Amino acid sequence: MSKVVDNSVILFRNGLSCSEAIVQAFNSEFNLGLNEAGLRVATVFSGGFGGSKCSCGALTGALIVLGAVKGRVATDKPLSKISPLAKELHDRFKSGFGQPCCRVLTSGQEWGSPEHKAYCERFVRGSTEILLEILSRGEEKMKTRSEKERKCR
Repeated sequence: MSKVVDNSVILFRNGLSCSEAIVQAFNSEFNLGLNEAGLRVATVFSGGFGGSKCSCGALTGALIVLGAVKGRVATDKPLSKISPLAKELHDRFKSGFGQPCCRVLTSGQEWGSPEHKAYCERFVRGSTEILLEILSRGEEKMKTRSEKERKCR
């Protein structure tokens, strides 16, 4: 298992929400350059959009990272480059877990209980693994902070 997957789960176990844990783990491991404001964006996706239990926060956290890595800030980069990746992430999550809806995924879990938290680790781990696989292929493979440092020496 990769370090970023482990760190996502550890951050989640230590109190960050699913979306926050994934964004912070990737930001730390791959030096995405997100400042505190960028990291705080993930908070509103916790618990499926602020606790509404709509879309799984682990999936949306992974999508935030995908956008931070492959997204655009101007119209000169076509959406056709990132949209298929976002769709793949969603579809693979749905295929692996049955669907992306937090309410259904956590049905039968007492919200906020230790059992609920332990149960949701599978979604944090799964989203992180899917995202890592998507980002590890293509023309620009992601490099960890330590890989970048070795290259600079």
